[in-house]
Amino acid sequence: MIRTVESQPPMSAPVLAAYSYCETVTGQQARNFAYGIRLLPTPKRRAMSALYAFSRRVDDIGDGPLANDVKVTRLEDTRALLTRIRDGAVDEDDTDPVAVALAHAAEHFPIPLGGLDELIDGVQMDVRGETYETWDDLKVYCRCVAGAIGRLSLGVFGAEPGPRGERASEYADTLGLALQLTNILRDVREDAEGGRTYLPADDLAKFGCSAGFAGPTPPQGPTSRAWCTSRYAGPAPSSPRATGCSRCSTGAAAPVSPPWPASTAASWTGSSATPRRCCAAGSPCPAARRPMSRCAACPAWTPGM
Repeated sequence: MIRTVESQPPMSAPVLAAYSYCETVTGQQARNFAYGIRLLPTPKRRAMSALYAFSRRVDDIGDGPLANDVKVTRLEDTRALLTRIRDGAVDEDDTDPVAVALAHAAEHFPIPLGGLDELIDGVQMDVRGETYETWDDLKVYCRCVAGAIGRLSLGVFGAEPGPRGERASEYADTLGLALQLTNILRDVREDAEGGRTYLPADDLAKFGCSAGFAGPTPPQGPTSRAWCTSRYAGPAPSSPRATGCSRCSTGAAAPVSPPWPASTAASWTGSSATPRRCCAAGSPCPAARRPMSRCAACPAWTPGM
């Protein structure tokens, strides 16, 4: 395969300076991301830096110390700037380098700038402290703050022709949803301590978590764990014979061959070298894949027992 180098017509000094500013912002604020996009052809790297710099501005408004009414005003000002960029009303000598760079990138790549409108919508949801009644409500928020970034990036990266490429936007949304849900689950305690809850109210009520999440301390024990299991692992099989394991359909524990060398298992402290499955029927316990003193999904079950 012959590798081609993408190029663009020579740029004016103001546009080059604008891109340089955006690349500096990216390098200072998102070092890992900056290292990753260094592998892109120069035009794509510059365009991604412009997208990052604009998105970072939106995020900084939402996360900053300003009063909420001031944040809302700043976000609407940013949306008005985005409208100018979309309408081609930003000149090369504009005093805002991020606007100049993004306007140039949008002229040369099919960037769906509506994704930045969605990002602003999502940050406004945070500023207003919105909560989400249903799973579908939460997905809208995740699509705005994460899925939109994937779709914007596709405008620069491009997609392969054919059926898979036609679904690239859908894949980007799905990946963004997964990443944002990971962030939400990771920060449940921190958000709850700050009086913020992202998890859907109907799901929390279903598993008895609503009262706990209304206070400064998130709920402990099987209620919050049950929510995660039902939402991400699907419904667990139930049986009157199950003992000590919500995933077990027989109540029996069957040993399985360790997927790691015996020498490695021997070096573990406080862990069993003989992991087990939850039941003879073969439903795998998460502990069968890694050394643990007990299974995270089944707190009453201990490997090796």
